[in-house]
Amino acid sequence: MGLFGQTKVDPKVQVDEWTKTCRQSCRDMDRQVRNVQREEEKAKRSLRDAAKKGDKDVCKILATEIVRSRRTVNKINLAKVQVNSLILNMRHQLGEFSVGLVLVQENRTNSFTVSAH
Repeated sequence: MGLFGQTKVDPKVQVDEWTKTCRQSCRDMDRQVRNVQREEEKAKRSLRDAAKKGDKDVCKILATEIVRSRRTVNKINLAKVQVNSLILNMRHQLGEFSVGLVLVQENRTNSFTVSAH
């Protein structure tokens, strides 16, 4: 039993759960990017139509919308990269933790064999 009545969770299981959650959020971000890009394409089409009609005010508004959507896509992609980095760091720390456990167990077995002589 852990601190404050919590049960101890195996670190590998916990990292797997967190990785699953992070990957789900990456898929959600991909979905958001596709939606924003779809809206950007609509704005581009509307911009072309407005330019053909010669409506400058509408063109300015649509151009700012396109720029805003590109910025949004860049921000979402940056967040996705950070989540992937988080996943890699969790995996790396889990590996170091596992190696540390093996070394501690090996050290214990070596100390018993040394003291037995």
